[in-house]
Amino acid sequence: MLTALGIGPAVFVGSFRGGLITMRAIHPAATVEAMAARHPGLQVIAVPDRGHVPALEGDLVAKVADFVAACDKTRAAL
Repeated sequence: MLTALGIGPAVFVGSFRGGLITMRAIHPAATVEAMAARHPGLQVIAVPDRGHVPALEGDLVAKVADFVAACDKTRAAL
């Protein structure tokens, strides 16, 4: 799937706890690195000290908003 999405921006938002990034299931950091290798434009937003999908609060809101703004700029440039 990430290979197919390789033409545009993508984001992975996951929790980070004890060397693992989690999102619905536990993804070892190596898995997320492999995802990034398949999609060089993948932005990884890791939220520390969460055991599951992080709540959209605090500075995570700004990070997601920055990603969306970058998508808008990319689209406008096409």
